[in-house]
Amino acid sequence: STKEVLKSVLNSNTQTIIGGGDLVSVFSSLDPRTYKLEPNVFVSTGGGATLDFLANGTLPGIKALG
Repeated sequence: STKEVLKSVLNSNTQTIIGGGDLVSVFSSLDPRTYKLEPNVFVSTGGGATLDFLANGTLPGIKALG
């Protein structure tokens, strides 16, 4: 299930990006005792923006700050 895959990823030592409202909802429904929340986990409700960032390495707002 999605919950089991997400828990496995959260319990690994990999950089994790949770993007999109649906996946964030699944994350929010998990019992915090079933995973370790490390500083390498980034949660964003912006699924489309997350995909743009991963594809292009930046976003217009970030680019404007630089």
